[in-house]
Amino acid sequence: MTEGTGLENAGPADIEELRKSVEIQKNEFEWVQIFALYDKKGKKYDIPFFAHNELFAKRKFMLMAKEEGILKEFINEFSLEKLGEFNIVNGHIIVMTETILEGNQIKKENNNEISNEA
Repeated sequence: MTEGTGLENAGPADIEELRKSVEIQKNEFEWVQIFALYDKKGKKYDIPFFAHNELFAKRKFMLMAKEEGILKEFINEFSLEKLGEFNIVNGHIIVMTETILEGNQIKKENNNEISNEA
């Protein structure tokens, strides 16, 4: 399996060290983050979207909450979730689920601010 790779005599610790060094070298410009809105009452995720970082995803969520529709009417039932990261060079996806922003953290009177309540 390792023939011709230069790792013929490498032990498991050597291979693990190499794997870690490759992960550390991960170019941040090759990765975008994957987010989706989660409907807590409906127990479903919306169609995912991509953003360069959490700040841009939060801004998108806050802008969507301003528009007339289900999100604006039921903002407390939604959250912004980070689903993972996508590598635009090789197509790899790192899966993770993390709540980034709860709908009830967006102030009703000014959707451009995040409250300190939650």
